[in-house]
Amino acid sequence: MGYSLDPALPVTHSVRQVALSELDSARSWLADDDIHAGIHNARKCLKRLRSLLQLIEPGIPVPLFEYLQSRLRDIGRELSPARDAQALIETLDKLERKWPKLAQSEIFGQMREWLENRRAKIENGGADPVVEAREDLDRLRPTLAKLSVFPDNFEPIGEGAKKQYRACRDAYRAAFKEKTDEALHEWRKQVQRHWRQLQLLSPCWPATLEARAEHVHSLAKMLGDDHDLANLHQLAAAPAMNFGGTDETEKLVKRCRKEQKAMRAEAKALGARLFADKPKTFIGRIEARWNAAAEAAHPADADPEPEADESNVVFFEGTRSTESQTG
Repeated sequence: MGYSLDPALPVTHSVRQVALSELDSARSWLADDDIHAGIHNARKCLKRLRSLLQLIEPGIPVPLFEYLQSRLRDIGRELSPARDAQALIETLDKLERKWPKLAQSEIFGQMREWLENRRAKIENGGADPVVEAREDLDRLRPTLAKLSVFPDNFEPIGEGAKKQYRACRDAYRAAFKEKTDEALHEWRKQVQRHWRQLQLLSPCWPATLEARAEHVHSLAKMLGDDHDLANLHQLAAAPAMNFGGTDETEKLVKRCRKEQKAMRAEAKALGARLFADKPKTFIGRIEARWNAAAEAAHPADADPEPEADESNVVFFEGTRSTESQTG
């Protein structure tokens, strides 16, 4: 099944399957020969685990939720310094391909050298964060294997999904009210969590939720590029760094801001479409599909399938026609 919940199964059973699969994947990635790719993909697994926990939060004890979130957050932070240094190098790589003329400037070479030295220092200093992270994940396995959601149906995950959707709408409004890098980054984090939860819920309504997930993922990637530019801008303009000359720094900062302005205009328009519905309306459509799928898996116990009113779900070109064909 991968990273998705099966409406034909009890929620607790499906949650345990997904949680253990992501934990095992994280451990496997941390043993990868390519340490940078391994850490990057392991951190993705940790983020998927945390999004799963946020989805089921209303159905598990508060102390358990806080403990698991705290431990997973700490493991991710153990791995973040090496990944953050590598991420900025990858941002430079992308910009050198996109801006070949600007990439020939002295500032790019000096920034790359500084970042590579920083990455090497992190990799060669102190305890091995990968070994510690794998040991920490092993200690979490028994707890994840015993996760229980109550009630064992859509109710708690529906509440979790509604809470996350509402957080996306609130962060969207704040991002374009405050117009700061920090506010945009907060919106990005909320969008990423919503995207992962759509993946978890998509089996109950594949044609619509998978299409929506693709658009939400595109938005998340756009906001991720914005965040990378903000970090690069911050590094280039830091008084203590003094990369290149003043003119080169100003050119790079100006280009970064120009790119961000265009990205943010596109992100704002897409966000307006994706988060137009009220949370109760949006989650209500998903609940109807989930319950119908669950009942269809157990026909002896099922009532007649309710008609789903699709009028309040955000559709994109091609989605409605596909949905009508699949029923």
